[in-house]
Amino acid sequence: MGEDPQPYEEDITADPWIMAGNPVVRGTRIAVSLVLEELAQSPDINERLAAYPDLTRTDVQTCLAYAALQCAAILKDCAGADPSLQETCDRKIREVICMEINMQMYSAQLRGILNDQEVSIVGSGILDADKGVVIGQYFLRKIPPMLHPLVFNSVLITGYPSVCGSLGMSNPFYPGSYSYSRVVEFGENRRISYSAHCIEVSGREGSRLETTFEIEGNLITPPLRGCRPVLEIWTPKGADRIAGSFSIVWETNDGETLTGVATTDYIPPPANRLLFQTPRQRNVFIHSGVAGKILDVEQRSTLVPIG
Repeated sequence: MGEDPQPYEEDITADPWIMAGNPVVRGTRIAVSLVLEELAQSPDINERLAAYPDLTRTDVQTCLAYAALQCAAILKDCAGADPSLQETCDRKIREVICMEINMQMYSAQLRGILNDQEVSIVGSGILDADKGVVIGQYFLRKIPPMLHPLVFNSVLITGYPSVCGSLGMSNPFYPGSYSYSRVVEFGENRRISYSAHCIEVSGREGSRLETTFEIEGNLITPPLRGCRPVLEIWTPKGADRIAGSFSIVWETNDGETLTGVATTDYIPPPANRLLFQTPRQRNVFIHSGVAGKILDVEQRSTLVPIG
């Protein structure tokens, strides 16, 4: 199975014959480093756009997201099992994100009991609502043995329905706070279930999504190496709920597969509930990896009508 492209690699290029091979905005000779340096001196995006007519607001957003990915990669290489990683990751990402563009910070805590043992995971990253991209890292504090961390893709990566590229279609989960409960069945009495509370908080650094996952269940997995794209169906359920259903398939190291079947009971923000009256489909493309105690996650989602 080939590697998925990074969420922004189609917009940033590096050619040895252009700007000495330094990363540039596609179709220009504007170096990513130049954009970041000038934003550090003056965060007024309008000044940058006036100074560089070939640069768009989306290009600036792309440069910032690219820089966040580079920070995450460096932290993963240097952090090892240091629990202070999350504070460092939060700080570094804030340094490269301008709150005038449509990006949002998020933080997450996952806790509970699996296989009669404690689970504890903490993470943070960025959400790009327009492009439907989630980028983040998680520190695996406590994970039961015989449970591969990539199985948490069914929780952490698919956990943000508010982040979907929808081509103008209204998203019933954005903006605002929402909650849901999910059960993922693996057969033979193996399952994980959890509740999620996604709270939108406004502060000096802009809007932030703070999420808590409470999990329980019984599951043993083989070593995993990635999961296939997910197709989730959203269906109206009464006046204030949305039912979600999807299957998620992981590839194992021995060439087999592990499949989970998920059902979700969503409660969208009250102000948005009338926006959703017909079924929709959420396509989720997932890229993740584990290095030591660090779980990297990337999700790209699009929302499309059914029929």
